[in-house]
Amino acid sequence: MIDFVAGSSETLFYDVPEIITGFNFKLAEVVWVKRHRCKEYLGITSEAQWLDACLLAGCDYLDTLPLLQSQPIPNNVPMIRRVVDLLKPHSTDKPGYAFLKARESDPSVRDYIHKYMKARIFVLHNVVMTPDGQVVPLSHEWWHF
Repeated sequence: MIDFVAGSSETLFYDVPEIITGFNFKLAEVVWVKRHRCKEYLGITSEAQWLDACLLAGCDYLDTLPLLQSQPIPNNVPMIRRVVDLLKPHSTDKPGYAFLKARESDPSVRDYIHKYMKARIFVLHNVVMTPDGQVVPLSHEWWHF
């Protein structure tokens, strides 16, 4: 069982319970994030909503949702909170796609849908190396450490 992984916030896409996001050697501190705490705080109940919220909030694989890029951030609300609030009415297995499809008349969203789908497929169908050295598609049996 893996307890911690050091990496970027994109590591939270996968079923890693906690990630170390930073070290401060001078103060002897470690900064980490607990995946389940993030989901609880945001009120996220499904893996699909979690993945889509993370993607649409912006990451290395996908820019932030264009509709939110031009809006001022109210009272320092985290971007992912704003995305979760937008996705709540869409309780499908692809809430991000449902949200975007409902707004595809907006040219910025129309161009963004394809990028979003590519990023989602990239995360869901990533490849991993097994302990015996085989390279295989990432499946849910590998998600659980």
